[in-house]
Amino acid sequence: MILREVQKEELGLLRQMSISTFTDAFGHLNSKENMSLYLSEKMSAEHIKEEFDRPGSTFYFAMINQQIVGYMKLNTGEAQNEPLENAMEVERIYVLKQHQGKRIGGIMLEHAISLARQEGIQVFWLGVWDQNVRAIAFYERMGLKVFDTHSFMLGTDRQTDKLMKMEL
Repeated sequence: MILREVQKEELGLLRQMSISTFTDAFGHLNSKENMSLYLSEKMSAEHIKEEFDRPGSTFYFAMINQQIVGYMKLNTGEAQNEPLENAMEVERIYVLKQHQGKRIGGIMLEHAISLARQEGIQVFWLGVWDQNVRAIAFYERMGLKVFDTHSFMLGTDRQTDKLMKMEL
């Protein structure tokens, strides 16, 4: 598996991957209306381009045999969803359903931690839906600990994310 930065001409692929993985992960746990509203707002071509162009945000594709199997989005500075100093946020990390269980998520997370260390970042963090018990357990195994919560709007449904971090 290799990780590489997403290129501007690949934003259509990034959008498809974003919609597919988010729907697989959370579609069965949320109403169709809220999923549709969230996807139309946060996964539109325009919104994905805005995120891609935002200073401090970088997207990566995880690839196996030249096929995209997952992606992640890293944020630093003002691109973070919470204003943490000298920090890097993993805003998104998703693997296609058929490739889960192959340690791809762990490799992506380890790569992000390595990048943070190379850049002299002191705090590595992310937000995870408090109902996503499997992901929370995964992040705990990777060494992250809950330090706070914040609200996340999925359509009209206010949800709670656990904020988890690792001091580097």
